[in-house]
Amino acid sequence: MWTIRLDKYLSSLWLVSRRNIKKFIKTKSILLNWEYVNKSDIKVNIWDKILFRDLKWNIYNFEVLKNFVVLLHKPAWYVSSDIDEGKYFSYKKLLQDCPYKKVLKVAWRLDVDTEGLLVLSDNGNFIHKLISPKKKVEKIYYVETLEKISKSDIEIFQKWINIWDCVCMPANVYNFEKLKEVIGDLETLWQIPINLLKWNDKLILWIYEWKYHQIKRMFQKLWNKVLYLKRLKVWKFELGDLKKWEWKIVKNFD
Repeated sequence: MWTIRLDKYLSSLWLVSRRNIKKFIKTKSILLNWEYVNKSDIKVNIWDKILFRDLKWNIYNFEVLKNFVVLLHKPAWYVSSDIDEGKYFSYKKLLQDCPYKKVLKVAWRLDVDTEGLLVLSDNGNFIHKLISPKKKVEKIYYVETLEKISKSDIEIFQKWINIWDCVCMPANVYNFEKLKEVIGDLETLWQIPINLLKWNDKLILWIYEWKYHQIKRMFQKLWNKVLYLKRLKVWKFELGDLKKWEWKIVKNFD
């Protein structure tokens, strides 16, 4: 059975920072199994009942947490499947301290060599809606390519592209110079490794569907090659300040 430190568990739910949890312990604002908590490193497990009272005396009970989303910053060389594949570990190896990892499923997988945002949830209906082609969910990527992309290439992306065995919906491509006017969020900009491959073309790509190796095959169609790929955003979920290998739970959805 998994166990996790109380301070780490509460901070992962965005309810309190690990730095400030001692303040709430001193004011008797946290109860574990109906008893006041007196230290922050106490271990809790899935059977424990935790009550957290903020300064306004609102009570949060997350004995049972349902319909939630976990954001994971996946590094390269981890697979997006629930089990290991060959020499590559599953993304779930990065969720060892997540009490809900067994019930999480992935919306919009990432290739093994691709970094960035994985959106996970316990709600199958929510995931189905998120990945449905009819919903045209926005996904934003940072891309580095071997060859410079031309204006005519960008125009091709904005049309229906035939990538041999399927046709991709129109996508939006922006040169790196327009990055700040396209993505104004400084936390998201922080996630872009602008010094990684200085000699390659740097792009921001919007797509609204998901097909097997879609982005790489779209550039192959233009006789180009993707050298680095990172997903920054899916729908309303962004990497923000989430570092590689880190995860966090975001608020419940309806």
